[in-house]
Amino acid sequence: MGIDFLWKSANRRSWWLANRIYTIGAAFLGTLVTPYHLGLWQTVIKDLSGSKIWTGIAEWTPIAKYFPTNALFALSGLIFIYMLLTKFKKVEPVWFLVGAGIFCSAFLVNNLSFFWVAIFIFVTARNFDFKLNIMSDFWAKLPIVISTSAVFLALILNLTANIIESASLEVRLKLDNYPVQAMNFIKQKGFTHGLFNEYAWGGFIDWQFSGVKVFIDGRMTGWRNANGRYILADYLSIWKGECESLRNYDVKVVLIKKNQKNVCFEAFEKVYEDSIAKVLVRSQ
Repeated sequence: MGIDFLWKSANRRSWWLANRIYTIGAAFLGTLVTPYHLGLWQTVIKDLSGSKIWTGIAEWTPIAKYFPTNALFALSGLIFIYMLLTKFKKVEPVWFLVGAGIFCSAFLVNNLSFFWVAIFIFVTARNFDFKLNIMSDFWAKLPIVISTSAVFLALILNLTANIIESASLEVRLKLDNYPVQAMNFIKQKGFTHGLFNEYAWGGFIDWQFSGVKVFIDGRMTGWRNANGRYILADYLSIWKGECESLRNYDVKVVLIKKNQKNVCFEAFEKVYEDSIAKVLVRSQ
């Protein structure tokens, strides 16, 4: 709204706060046209303010904590502000508004960093003129041509290699360190109930082994069990060695990375291991 106000003022156009308030109010009322009504907002507020589970997910940690990434983003922010101040009189700031929102979000949530980079490149390319005449003074510009060609060649070779490696889905999954063989063993032995799995493997199991009920997957960040506890919070506490959380679930089989160790699984016996994963079964 502030950017819009500056642009309207610079172009001597009228700016009505009431219209913006009506728009925001209508958007809020639109969220109530769901089966959950105000319960939707209650859940959002409770999840964001009353839970510490978000900090356990790398993608949702604030990027402002990490140096030098935070410094690079701060520098890009200064460039963004410079472009805004020099261009908002000429360009309707739709993309600036989008970019500003994503820029702020990237400092709060690491997962949105890519989108800020994309919008930053777009805005920069849109509002700055880059003139490069390759034919004039060719030898002086030859290093630029060679380095740029090398980058594009590397991208093409990488894409080609990935296409070749992805000819077989099973081979591709193994290269990406998914427990294909371990899950085949679990299905073969009938260990399909009471599974405790790695968080990062939950979606893979849902996709490739739909008959197996996972302990957790990427959808379950805000899910709670019957006692109101967050499943992700229990998962994180188990990895911290707080084994009481494990006892709240009827875990019979454990699928974890090969080198992972946890005191909570000392009563489990290793029945399978490969280069990626191992399978533990609860001792009788």
